[in-house]
Amino acid sequence: GPRRVPGEPRGRREASSGMVAQSRAPLVSLNLARNRLQQAGAEELLKAMEHGHESRLQTLELHGNVDLGDSFFSRVVMASRRNCRSIVPLDPLQSALQMCKAGCYRVDLTGVHLGAHGMERLAAPMSNRRVRLSTLILNNVRLTDRDMPCLCDVLSHCFGIEQLDVSWNRLTAVGAESMSSALQAPGCPLVHLDLGYNSIGDDGARSFALALENPPQRLTVPRGSPVHVDAVDVTDAHVANAERRVLRVLRLAGNGVGVAGAECLACALRHDLSALCELHLCSNRVGVAGAMSFANVLANPRRSLCTLDLAVNRLGDKGCQALAEGLIRGLGGLAPPPAPLTLNLRSNSIGDEGVSALATALSRGAPLLGLDLSYNRITGAGTSALANALEHCRSSSSPDRTITTLRLEGNPTGVEAQAMIASSVRAST
Repeated sequence: GPRRVPGEPRGRREASSGMVAQSRAPLVSLNLARNRLQQAGAEELLKAMEHGHESRLQTLELHGNVDLGDSFFSRVVMASRRNCRSIVPLDPLQSALQMCKAGCYRVDLTGVHLGAHGMERLAAPMSNRRVRLSTLILNNVRLTDRDMPCLCDVLSHCFGIEQLDVSWNRLTAVGAESMSSALQAPGCPLVHLDLGYNSIGDDGARSFALALENPPQRLTVPRGSPVHVDAVDVTDAHVANAERRVLRVLRLAGNGVGVAGAECLACALRHDLSALCELHLCSNRVGVAGAMSFANVLANPRRSLCTLDLAVNRLGDKGCQALAEGLIRGLGGLAPPPAPLTLNLRSNSIGDEGVSALATALSRGAPLLGLDLSYNRITGAGTSALANALEHCRSSSSPDRTITTLRLEGNPTGVEAQAMIASSVRAST
């Protein structure tokens, strides 16, 4: 029998084995990659998946074994499609191609280098009307501007893709222009676009500003039988869903966007047709002048923007004061109150003067729902001003306008000021 480990109570090994055998905890991840799995073992695994009505499997990796064939892959997809988000039975790119053919809704190729014609290989099965992709992740796949026309063609064929992640690639303003044209095409399905940590610069930001000012037009097609749009057969359901979609989240972090690009984006957000809810510009070069442009966006009581990320943009006290003044201006007039805003100002060299301006905006009723001021230069004086503003908001007649999330770590605030702000936030929530 098995040796007992010195110091281990008798029966512990047997009891542990019994507990594992009798455990009903659901299996959520299974990695059998690079083993010696043969057809017989794979069939047994598949039978267990097909008959497991309570399966909660979310991740399955089988690559590095024998080629189990397309039929086996299709059966795996059908058996696990309710909960499973990632299935990799072959090499990652080949798996993605098979997943597209099988009708999966999410393809993640993070870190897989597509190669010279990888995007073309990936795009080919997506033209099939069986494709039901809703999320396509191409993070760090060495995507270049030459691949963008092919990717944009995919968007024109797949009316189900709502989320596209092409961050950490090699895209420039040329690729951004291609994506902007795709966003303006009738029936573009994208709702969430992440193009962070490329090199689109101000010219690329201008292209996206143009897309925000000119959202895609609705597809006007007769109801009934399947119709033909841009050489692709789509059903009424696809068209109806595409008609209701518009870009809501845009992530452009780490793209070298400067003042000119920020001004273009801010001007587009003041446009009545813009429906963007979240704009993420972390780690760019927006500066004080760019902050002043976004202050005009915050001054619009009818703005759709509810999240603005300007972390690591060298705003300083003047940029923070400009944003606070914009929030105050947005409270005037007879229009309905503006939507609550989440504002990220992390690592911007903001001191007590800038925070005092934000505290004044809060005390006047500025609808700040979340505020990140971590890793700045805020001392106890600025923290006390924030605490007093939060106390005023809590005692006012609009408790729904108080901050629910406040981050101040990485500031020389002092122990007493930290305790004061913590108690204010707890009381407000």
